[in-house]
Amino acid sequence: MNLAKQLSKKEIKKFLSENFERLKIIKVAVQKEIKANEKLRKKLESGENPFRNQQIKSFV
Repeated sequence: MNLAKQLSKKEIKKFLSENFERLKIIKVAVQKEIKANEKLRKKLESGENPFRNQQIKSFV
């Protein structure tokens, strides 16, 4: 709490605003990832091979 006492209200608002913007960006990224995973899950459940036409990339 010492940090909060040292910062002005304007600085605290700016800090919170910046973090809120970061959280919104993360939220969108997570939603996109969830959507992609759902598509993949549906393909796998239907027996389709979703990787059939893709090259396998090495992570080494």
